[in-house]
Amino acid sequence: MTQEDLVEILDSDVKKIHTDIKRDQQTHDMVVHTCGNKKDISPGLTHWDQAVELFIQGKDAART
Repeated sequence: MTQEDLVEILDSDVKKIHTDIKRDQQTHDMVVHTCGNKKDISPGLTHWDQAVELFIQGKDAART
């Protein structure tokens, strides 16, 4: 899950989500796993997004 996903789910903004995650990680000595800190994935288009788009278009993601 990206921070942008959390923005949508929590009806917030990226700066607040980023600040909250950083604060909570330091306060509670924990890691909040997002794409950026788990696999160093940028907030770009993910494979999941691409698969959903192909599904909407009626294509089989495994065959393209």
